[in-house]
Amino acid sequence: MKETVLAQLFADQNPIPLYCIHPTPQWAPLALGLILGYAAEHLDPQRFDTAPRFAATREELQALMAVHGPGICLFSNYMWTRPDNLEISRWVKAHSPQSLTIHGGPDTPAYFETCKTFLQEHPEVDFAVHGEGEVTITELLEFWAETPVLPEKIPGLGFLVGEQLVKTAARARAENPNLYPSPYLNGIFESLDYSQWSSAALETNRGCPYGCTFCDWGSATLQKIRLYDLERVKAEIEWLGQHKISEFWITDANFGIFERDVEITRFICQAKETYGYPVRVVTNYAKNTKKHLVDIIEILIDAGLLSSGIVSLQSRDEATLKAVNRTNIKTSEYDKLRKTFEDKHLPLSTQLMIGLPGSTCASFKQDLRFCFYQDIEVQIFRTVVLPNSPMADPDYLNQWQIQYDSTGMLLSTRDISDADMRQIEQIARLFRCTHAYGMLKYWQSWLDWEYGLDPIDYLDQLLLDIPQLEGYTWLPGLYDAYSPAHDVINTHFELRESLRSANAWGAFYAELKRYTLARYPQVQEDAQMDMLLLIQAALMPGEGRSFPVQLSLPHDFNAYYQAKRLDATAPALLSYGPAQLEIEDPLGLCQEHVRRGYRVKGRPSSVWELQSDLMGASRELAHSMRHHA
Repeated sequence: MKETVLAQLFADQNPIPLYCIHPTPQWAPLALGLILGYAAEHLDPQRFDTAPRFAATREELQALMAVHGPGICLFSNYMWTRPDNLEISRWVKAHSPQSLTIHGGPDTPAYFETCKTFLQEHPEVDFAVHGEGEVTITELLEFWAETPVLPEKIPGLGFLVGEQLVKTAARARAENPNLYPSPYLNGIFESLDYSQWSSAALETNRGCPYGCTFCDWGSATLQKIRLYDLERVKAEIEWLGQHKISEFWITDANFGIFERDVEITRFICQAKETYGYPVRVVTNYAKNTKKHLVDIIEILIDAGLLSSGIVSLQSRDEATLKAVNRTNIKTSEYDKLRKTFEDKHLPLSTQLMIGLPGSTCASFKQDLRFCFYQDIEVQIFRTVVLPNSPMADPDYLNQWQIQYDSTGMLLSTRDISDADMRQIEQIARLFRCTHAYGMLKYWQSWLDWEYGLDPIDYLDQLLLDIPQLEGYTWLPGLYDAYSPAHDVINTHFELRESLRSANAWGAFYAELKRYTLARYPQVQEDAQMDMLLLIQAALMPGEGRSFPVQLSLPHDFNAYYQAKRLDATAPALLSYGPAQLEIEDPLGLCQEHVRRGYRVKGRPSSVWELQSDLMGASRELAHSMRHHA
């Protein structure tokens, strides 16, 4: 069948059009732009029409094909594009049978059996590209221009002959990524409506020296890092700033690993000063060195481009780190970085993953405990088995008895049952709600310091008790049944919006007090407790509130909190005299409707606690983000 299509398509002597399918028009299609740009430089224009033709929907593709005829459709599969890409690919095979479909990208399986299954289940995919696609696509098309037959000698491909998979040799990575022209600079993206873009990828290098089993950095793990020319990177930053792209995603696996990354950061900030853009920068920081990170994050914060430095920790558990091949990334380096940030009064965030092989319920709770006691903002993610990651290797899957669903979401392992996974996820959601959003942060700290109630065990027990609670209106909402399984970042949106819009925090904390006194008889009902709940309620957004608010407290809770954070043996709360606590709402959170998936550009979703001296380093950052609210 493929041979027939090839013969028909290449029998026409007119140039064959290339179509780039990009179902997420809110993001710049960098991968497809790089492939098209390289092809345009090398292919014979008498045989191929490489004019930029991007389609986000099958209707757009149909309109293009009505003018230019059958052609070669290029798809770049990511987790978020693969479903739409496959749907459009099915339409192509049904309505333009003379066209060919080629799928690449990190969500196109490369392991032999998974590639075979993928192609058998998706006959709408003619050819799969594995690894970097720029050279593979160009060589493939050059080969077909001469000999339109099945390409069994072109490296980096997978395709079916009947029901049997032909998987060609792996393609070596290009030593010099500068061979691939920039679609920002060569005019390819000028044909697109980039005013729709909310973000664009900025690639300053390729490759990653680490081999974490859960990761597939463009299938470039355990690889030498290859640099783009600095002047090219600067020119791309200039282009993105001039074109008013709000968010830059620096796609490096370890930004800050090179000294030149400090210079790149300064140039991004210059673009913001000159053009007003970007308003936010997102990246993945170097994991094994703090040499340049502090400078980078200070520069970004001074420019109002960053709320905190994010360093991927994933877990501190030694057995887990060994299981995922992360032992060469030292947690001691993270601790040094954290200490440096504390000394410079800079906020630091980290990331944890739920369900990694080797982890257990106990080890994950210990990771949360660490983040609580260090007062670190933590982003938590469900582990996903990426199709080309080392974790997806059949031997590894069998070793750790990994089960996952059709989206790749990990469901259970040798050490974590499906039921355990659901409980861990709910603990993670509740931790996000109570710690990152601040809903129980100071209450739990006080319970820990005054009564020795472990903060994570408290949350775990609360979740176990919720189904049996009677006569409670608000606490049952702490079991988050609404957020999607993959989102452990923006949680409890219905509960938080109900509490905000009704300004019902007094009732919420009254229920929390009632529950705690009933569950933990050692906790005494007294004026301290009432003061803590008054503070917690005052720090939460509520419709119709006016600011600033001055709380007159019988004991200086801020001094107590800051002292206890540094030294758990510091004096008890009763030893502190009266004080005022001023609370403000510079971001307008009290009037900001909370809804599913809501984000404000330039501000992390965790910013929800109202501003006070309790926020420490984050207070100044709240002011710096004010213009984005």
